[in-house]
Amino acid sequence: MDKLPTDVARTVKAFEQGWERIPKGPVSLSAADRSLAWDLLAKSRIGHRFDGAAGAGTLPLLLFRVADGQLARGTRRWLSAGAAADDASAFIAYPYGWPSAFGGLLTVTVALRFAGAGALKPRVCVAPDDPVFQPLQAGRFLAVFAAGNEILGSREIDLCADTACGDYFRGQWQSVHDHRPDLPDSMAAWWDVLDHLGIYGPHLSVTDKLSIGWVKRYNRETRIFMSMMADLHGAGPLPEADGLAPEIAPLYNAIRSAAGQPAPIIASIHQMQQSDPFAIMRILSSLHAIPDSAVGEEVGGREIASSAMLLRLMSSDMTNCGRQLPCLDADGVIRPIELHPEHFRESFPPEEYWPRKARSLHLHWRRYVTGSDTPVDSRLGAAELEQFPETDDPDQAEASADALLDEAVEDKKWTIPPGATVELAFGPFTHVNVFEHGADVGFVAQTADGDFAVFGIEPRQRFLVCDNLDNVPPERAIAMAAAIKLLLSAVIRDFWVIEHREGVFGHRRRVDQGSDRAPSKGEPAIVYLPRIQYTPKPRLDECAVQLAHQERRAHQVRAHLRRADRASSYQLILARKFNFDVPAGYTFVKPHQRGQGQRDVIYRSRSAIRSLYETAAGPDAETEPTAWFRFEREVRETLAGLGFQIQHVAASQRGDGSIDIYATRGDELHEENWVVHCKHCRGSRKVPSRAARDLAEALAGYPSGTRGMLMTDGKFSPGAASTAQENAIRLVDGDEMQRALGNSP
Repeated sequence: MDKLPTDVARTVKAFEQGWERIPKGPVSLSAADRSLAWDLLAKSRIGHRFDGAAGAGTLPLLLFRVADGQLARGTRRWLSAGAAADDASAFIAYPYGWPSAFGGLLTVTVALRFAGAGALKPRVCVAPDDPVFQPLQAGRFLAVFAAGNEILGSREIDLCADTACGDYFRGQWQSVHDHRPDLPDSMAAWWDVLDHLGIYGPHLSVTDKLSIGWVKRYNRETRIFMSMMADLHGAGPLPEADGLAPEIAPLYNAIRSAAGQPAPIIASIHQMQQSDPFAIMRILSSLHAIPDSAVGEEVGGREIASSAMLLRLMSSDMTNCGRQLPCLDADGVIRPIELHPEHFRESFPPEEYWPRKARSLHLHWRRYVTGSDTPVDSRLGAAELEQFPETDDPDQAEASADALLDEAVEDKKWTIPPGATVELAFGPFTHVNVFEHGADVGFVAQTADGDFAVFGIEPRQRFLVCDNLDNVPPERAIAMAAAIKLLLSAVIRDFWVIEHREGVFGHRRRVDQGSDRAPSKGEPAIVYLPRIQYTPKPRLDECAVQLAHQERRAHQVRAHLRRADRASSYQLILARKFNFDVPAGYTFVKPHQRGQGQRDVIYRSRSAIRSLYETAAGPDAETEPTAWFRFEREVRETLAGLGFQIQHVAASQRGDGSIDIYATRGDELHEENWVVHCKHCRGSRKVPSRAARDLAEALAGYPSGTRGMLMTDGKFSPGAASTAQENAIRLVDGDEMQRALGNSP
């Protein structure tokens, strides 16, 4: 039976004694009730196996699904309509009302005494908004038993025919009727109730355990939110905010009028999503506009809005009851990752996935994470979190990281190979996979067991995303974040800036075992070896001396706008790549240096990673440049041979092994602006026609006169050549590249 709280356990015995006295004999269903029973059976078969179905017939009809395995134990005879009335004592139906944070639920669970201990007990769950709930108050219902595609028999039960049974049942029914949930979510209430029923534990599948973990986390986030709302409204009324953008005004008004309840706030986000698929992104972009100063020191309107979005993304419809992970993609649309607990590593309990996961909006996670990956434990006190690196001087580490990022942005010459695996042990992690996407660089750090943590850096804004530290005390979180930012900034800087990267990154090959993040399953993958040993205390002074940050920082000019009559096509292209909108009367100025002197000779030969950490070259590191490094170098040299100046390089956002280059040729009066897509081909594979179509589509978004070039170190397919000709795209294949390099006659 259901696990009963202590305050009602003493009434169970009275209920059981009363059960023996109530009428519950076999009955024959009317034609209408039989038709309803068949409909409910079909409905229940597409639902969860732990639940039956309910419908309103002559009496409320509750359909209980009996597990097929229990029929072999002699239950078929006494469940059938022809069984003797005195055999009815072989089962007992326990009703119980469950008040949950997400809603009340009335359950009726049947214990089949002939089925044996530990057998799966059939039950029916009835929510207050179910049409059957109100008629059930009278305590009379038809219990119909079914197995597979067969209806076995039915019993008419009148719980109120006995005083003890009736009082108990009406009390349970009333507890559900009167309950007011913190955050209405009927499916979450169903799983929350199941979480409290120990009798179903042995029957949980891996997917069930995943959903149980989800509802535990959802419950915890709801409690946190309720506490925040209490603090917020305890600090006095929120200020009015005139002039808020339409993207954020409805949410802020809901926060002001919510009176401590999350439901209206979550409902406002839901309504905004229904009318605008980009609502979450627009809210994020407008959070800074929410007034925060008048609501106390601990909790403010921005924090409430952010937490409300997390709750919305935790809901049953957004997560499919924990079976999918909603992620915010680069285009601002929420899309899910389907979770596959059956493919989690063998030692990972599925119910731990959601409790372990960082509090996060999962920005761009679909780029990096698959449904089979398992998160690092981000709960306070967890062994993995305790191993995260820290620095004794967060301010100095932050300043050094910012200097490295400024240098990387302003002197960028190369890219990071899409999905590059960098074997860099720090904290609990053994390596990171690195993804360069436009203005962002994402890192998926993995432990020896394969658990992951996602970090992100926006180099131009010097911003680190590190969601795993939400549960860490503030001072320690700052020290951890500074250490992580410094290390990852050094990786970006060395990939983007160092002239001869094979002097920094040795490499070795391995055969991928099936990660969806690798270039392709079963093919050789490159592991980049920085040849250093990470230490908890980076050598900040040594880094500053070797890379001369302070001397150079005074000469760096960040990207900005300045007044001008008009912006050239080239300047508009650059502004777009640097995420600047250029209004009329302005032009764009790219990042540059002043008074640099001989600095190139110094910094382009020195590794930031080696300056910060101890050198520890691996004996298996190969010394020749990887194909990716060679390809980038040949592209630059080929374009230089064709008279181009390279203005910007970015890793392909498609992550398909290509890079994008923005190049110019000619003087200011006759300047040519080119968008160059480069395709690195393996073996005998040819560049497909889709590459030319992608470039043609990309050109449509750039100023008139911008031209396109498609380059490869291999060959073009006939389809690619035809598409390029139709769209006036210049093709440069591997043979032409070699001729431009002087390597062919």
